[in-house]
Amino acid sequence: MKKLLFYIFVIFIATSSVAYQERLVWPSAPDQARMEFVDQIDLNKLKVKSSLFGKIKRFIGGASESEQLSLPFDIIVNDKNIFLTCQNIPALIQIIRKDNEFRIHTPKDNSLLYPIAICDDSNGTIFLTDSKSGIIFKFDGTNLTAFIENNLVRPTGIAAIYEQNKIYIIDTGEHSLKVFDYDGKLIKTVSQFESEENFHYPTFIEATANNEILINDALNYEIRRFDYDGNYLSSFGKEGDAPGTFSRPKGIAVDSDGHIYIVDNMFDNIQVFDKNGRILLVIGSRGQNPGQFWSPVGICIKQDTLFIADTFNNRIQILHYLGENN
Repeated sequence: MKKLLFYIFVIFIATSSVAYQERLVWPSAPDQARMEFVDQIDLNKLKVKSSLFGKIKRFIGGASESEQLSLPFDIIVNDKNIFLTCQNIPALIQIIRKDNEFRIHTPKDNSLLYPIAICDDSNGTIFLTDSKSGIIFKFDGTNLTAFIENNLVRPTGIAAIYEQNKIYIIDTGEHSLKVFDYDGKLIKTVSQFESEENFHYPTFIEATANNEILINDALNYEIRRFDYDGNYLSSFGKEGDAPGTFSRPKGIAVDSDGHIYIVDNMFDNIQVFDKNGRILLVIGSRGQNPGQFWSPVGICIKQDTLFIADTFNNRIQILHYLGENN
C-alpha cells in the first residue's frame, strides 16, 4: 500500500508541473537512457501553511523572512511528504506539495540552532542533526524534540536503522563516526584506521540495503564503506577534476541496483558509480535550467526517484532512474 501511495505521489508531481517539450535524459541519445528529469519544486513559490489568523496577518503585512525558504541543504522523502533543512530557517521543513505549502517544525524551547542533515527509519521517525548545539533531534510526526544531547561536538551526517537498533552519526568536529542505540547511548566510536588515512572532515552518510554504510570522507576525497557494526571494508575516490574524482563531495544515495550517487558541490553535478566505485554516469552541469545545478548538497532516493537539494537555485530537482533494462 505504501508503495502504491508513493507512486501516486510521484505521478502527481510529474503531472502538476509545466510540460517540457523535450524529454531530458542521461546519457543523451544515441546511448540508452538511464536517468530522466521528472520535475522541479521552486521553493520561492511555496507559502507557509498558516492558521486563519496567520493568513490574515500575512495578507496585511506580507510574508516575513522566516516564512520564505532559502538555500535547501538536506532532504528526505517518505510516502507522502518531502522534508528538508534550509540554511535560513532553524527548523525541520515539511513540504505539502498538493497545496504548494510548507510547514515549519521547531522544538518548543527553540533549542534548534543550525540544522544540517536529516534521515528517517523504517518506523517513520525522522532524525535531525544540529551542528552548532551538538544535539540530535527526533520528529515523531507531531513534535520535534531533543534526543541525544551528549558525546557530540559537531554532528553532521546521520543514518538510522531501526531493525539494528543503531543510529550512525558523523561527528565532523571530532573526525569520527559515532554509533548510538535507540536509547541515545553511545556504543561505538570509529576514528582510527590501521591501513588507511584517518577521517579528515567526514560529512554525509548513507545506509544501504546490503548491510553497509557509506561515508563521505570529504577532505580525503573518498567514499568509505563500513558494515553495520562499524567495521571498515573499503574505499574509493580521489581528488581531481575529471569524472570519477571529487572536488567538494556532499550527499550520498543508493538506488535499487546498488549504484552509488555522489553530489559534488563544486562540479555542480551528480556522479554515479557502480558498487566497486567505477564511474558510470555524470548528471548535470552548472546552470539554472532543468537538469542543471548550482552548488547542490543533499540527495535522497525513494523507490528509484531522486530528490536533489539544488541549493543556490533554491529548488528541489526530481529525477527518475530508469533501470538497467528500461
